Amino acid sequence: MRRKIGIIICLLFIGIIITVSGLAQAEYHLDRFALFTPAEALQLRMSTRELEDFQQNLFFSRDCEAGEAPTAGPYIKVQNPRIDPQLCPPAITCTSPLDLSVLFETNQAPVDMESLEVSARKGFFSTSLTLRLRPYIHGTGIFAENIEIPAGCYCITFSIADAQGAETVRTYGLNVLP
Repeated sequence: MRRKIGIIICLLFIGIIITVSGLAQAEYHLDRFALFTPAEALQLRMSTRELEDFQQNLFFSRDCEAGEAPTAGPYIKVQNPRIDPQLCPPAITCTSPLDLSVLFETNQAPVDMESLEVSARKGFFSTSLTLRLRPYIHGTGIFAENIEIPAGCYCITFSIADAQGAETVRTYGLNVLP
């Protein structure tokens, strides 16, 4: 009888360990979120050549000064992942998952965070990322950790206005390495 009770207790203990480790793994995955659905990633992913062409068109469509065109609207400061300051327009090379830290700083009037729009686009296809990032907006910044993005090249655009309506729009090339 004691042997049966010992076996039952041992099996219960093993079951508890398996359940707890499964919950720990589930919590780990809950800490991450996907910026794009798989279908969106397929539509948004650009070839390296398409991204270079897109960036070249952006370069010729605005004045680049130290990686950023002058603006009357709020300043957009991508702190993480790091931007390559040598490129104009700015480009980011990173791996997934990534942490995103973007500050929107006052220029001539206070920042209007309600005006924030974040999108990804390729050609005529565009998808808004604003609602997905809204839980990570704190004060005048976006602070998100463990963002899953499939490997590939993408164009991400941030648009923000100030209380007087002056708008800043910045597009970044995003190259997510495998």
